[in-house]
Amino acid sequence: MKKNLEYFKSLRKANCHLHITGSLRPRDLRRLAKIAHRDIAQYEPLEEHMKFYDPVIWSAAKEITSTAEGLSEAIKIILTREAEDNVAYVEFTINPAGMVRRGMTSQDIVVSIKNGFAHGDTLGITSKVKFGVNRKDGPDSVAIVKDVFNATPESWRVCIDLNGDERMFQTSDFIRPFLQLASENIPVSIHAGEYMGLCNSLKDAITMNPRRIAHAIAVNEDESIINSFIENNIILEASLMSNLKTGAISDITKHPIKKFINSNVPIVLGSDNPAFFGTTVSSELVCLANAGVGIDEIEELNQRVFKLVDMTK
Repeated sequence: MKKNLEYFKSLRKANCHLHITGSLRPRDLRRLAKIAHRDIAQYEPLEEHMKFYDPVIWSAAKEITSTAEGLSEAIKIILTREAEDNVAYVEFTINPAGMVRRGMTSQDIVVSIKNGFAHGDTLGITSKVKFGVNRKDGPDSVAIVKDVFNATPESWRVCIDLNGDERMFQTSDFIRPFLQLASENIPVSIHAGEYMGLCNSLKDAITMNPRRIAHAIAVNEDESIINSFIENNIILEASLMSNLKTGAISDITKHPIKKFINSNVPIVLGSDNPAFFGTTVSSELVCLANAGVGIDEIEELNQRVFKLVDMTK
């Protein structure tokens, strides 16, 4: 039986792929700018820059969330929105190297996370954080991110995540520092194969001992890569609406999600950058249905996520 969005909203869910700066809408940024005492007049009108590849909106969001007040209040805003979608578990991704460059210390970041997560506790949401390394910051930035990761209580952190444009900056440049992280028992995840033509990037990611790989659209070019997910116990982080809105796929039925499901690859879902893509985890479940995944499979996948993540804190 076909289910609508309201049905999927009624389900208890987890959001395992959510970028803080990509979750803030123009009205959020204006509110946060006042709290953080940041003048964002040079970025106005923000609505004209709400395009995923427009650097202006990202600059405004990064400037605001590189303050203790801005970061903690941003987390609170996003968690309130996630609670409205009946999300019980959230993994945020923040890229701390840029925050450190803008003057924050590791302790500033940890305290901000603590204050934001306390709000999630009042909403019944378990919150954790991934510390991202943006490819454009280069391999040397891994050390900065590692310092912030180590300064954060273990129960709050998920992994160190490699993200950013893999078409402009090669994944292979990060193999050595990420293997070093893995050798220190620091879990890692990788955004890889996000677009067609990036099979080599996806293969490089698999060599980095990741717990998870996000997107992996490039398996449409080489389905044998799915075997590597199975052999290496890699979890797929899927964000279907993101892949559609960025043009990584031209139609939701072309998404490789069913190939992963049919191969029994573990899958977690996330809304990625919901301010740009207008998505929620509930609408991601709708996308699964539109991609041809059966309702029973969707319900099972949604429940299995909670077995794949550590809900303790």
